[in-house]
Amino acid sequence: MRNRLVILLALVLTCFGYIGCNKRQKSAHTNTSTPISSMSIGYAEGFSIDYFDSYTRIRIYNPWNKGSFLKTYYLVDDKKTKTPANGIKIKVPLSTIIVNSCSHLEFINLLQETGSINGMSSPERVYNATIKKRFEDGKIENIGDAFAMNIEKIILKRPDAIMVTGYNQMDDTNTRLESTKIPVIVNIEWMEPTSLGRAEWIKFVAAFYKKERMADSIFNKVEANYRELLALANTVKDRPRLSASQSNTR
Repeated sequence: MRNRLVILLALVLTCFGYIGCNKRQKSAHTNTSTPISSMSIGYAEGFSIDYFDSYTRIRIYNPWNKGSFLKTYYLVDDKKTKTPANGIKIKVPLSTIIVNSCSHLEFINLLQETGSINGMSSPERVYNATIKKRFEDGKIENIGDAFAMNIEKIILKRPDAIMVTGYNQMDDTNTRLESTKIPVIVNIEWMEPTSLGRAEWIKFVAAFYKKERMADSIFNKVEANYRELLALANTVKDRPRLSASQSNTR
């Protein structure tokens, strides 16, 4: 009987030790720099999206300084979530956003999030009917030219984030924007060398709305259409060329 009790106690202690070991392993995994999974990106060269236990990490590669990162973002469900100190913490999904480039609008529109836009640069240049109507109804504020945004208006709008076009050097406007403590999301889709690479930045924008799956579906359709048109173009036999003299003629 006594031997049975000793064996039973040993089994219990072994089980507790196994559970404790598993907990330590899980805790260690939570703090590791290795992501649980990553977003599949086939064409875009400018960003990566990695998923961890308590946050999503987005890194933008610096095209002007190879091997370095232009920006790092940590997307969280709760602002109290601890994240590494080498990036900007942003609570998602975004409810409101200000954008300073028309090229970012269609990404947001395709994700069915135009209602989140409460400010933008040069709205008179926009052709999207829904966005134009929101501007006419006073739901979208004109925050001025992209290179001279009205910081006071932006502060009054209190957006969850501001999406700006990234360049090789920080201009005065972006420096002032960062001083407002409103998260600044840098979008450099225009630096992609291919059309599909630029289109794939919808996955980048989608992460801030927690709509990655939707973005993946949208991009797959864009890619399929692109491939279909490319195949059609390759069947064309007569390909007239524009001479240098013709190109200089107005």
